[in-house]
Amino acid sequence: MDAEDIALTAAENLGQLDGHEGWRPVAADQHAVAHQRGISNAYIEVVDRETGETGQVYLYARRKPTGPPVFDDGAAADRAHDAAVADELGAL
Repeated sequence: MDAEDIALTAAENLGQLDGHEGWRPVAADQHAVAHQRGISNAYIEVVDRETGETGQVYLYARRKPTGPPVFDDGAAADRAHDAAVADELGAL
């Protein structure tokens, strides 16, 4: 297995960051842009001491899209009121 294969294998076995999509391999220039934009990124380099061979993998992971905020539909207030009334009547 050469250095490039080892780097790719290491990249494939990276865990997923919470709230992010999976790691995606990119070119070095795209990795630099992701880093500048504050996108989660990683760089793996493997160097064979004997041959001097190197293998690099550049990765980034985008945040998962979040849905629109969910607003209270009033049900929580209704439940709190019902609980307060039940407490006053000694039902709880």
